[in-house]
This record gives sequence, C-alpha cells and structure tokens, in this order.
Amino acid sequence: MAPVIEDGDRIMVDEGDRRVGPRAAIYVIRLDNVLMVKRVTRTGARLSISSANPDYPAIPDRDAAEVEIIGKVVWLSRALR
Repeated sequence: MAPVIEDGDRIMVDEGDRRVGPRAAIYVIRLDNVLMVKRVTRTGARLSISSANPDYPAIPDRDAAEVEIIGKVVWLSRALR
C-alpha cells in the first residue's frame, strides 16, 4: 500500500468494523488464503479491491462472499527517518 502504508509501519485494525460501504477505506482482508491490506469499496454485492502502490494492479471486482474482511485499518504509526 506504499506510499500510504510503508514497510515497517504499524497499523491498528478494528476487527469489529467489517462494514464495507460505497466510500473507499483501507481494510485487512483475506482473499484466496492470503492476508493483505487494500483499499476496498462496495457496489451492491461486489467489492472493488485496489492498492495505492502502482506496482500492484487492482484486483478484479469480487463477489463479497469471496472476500473475508478481517477489519478496518483505523490507525497508523511510522518511525521518523
């Protein structure tokens, strides 16, 4: 998710907030047995999943039932360099 979230950053995830809406937010998700941090939006029963990092292309829209939402990223800490 660079440049939004960089290697070594610490994030806090609200596991109680799994409600994906039409407005983009950053979530920890499990897709195809892989944990990832992505920007997610919902349109009906479909989820759009993308990364802020241009080296990682957007994932084709998926049925919401195919994606496990672990929680919403609500806080980020970064060491000063």
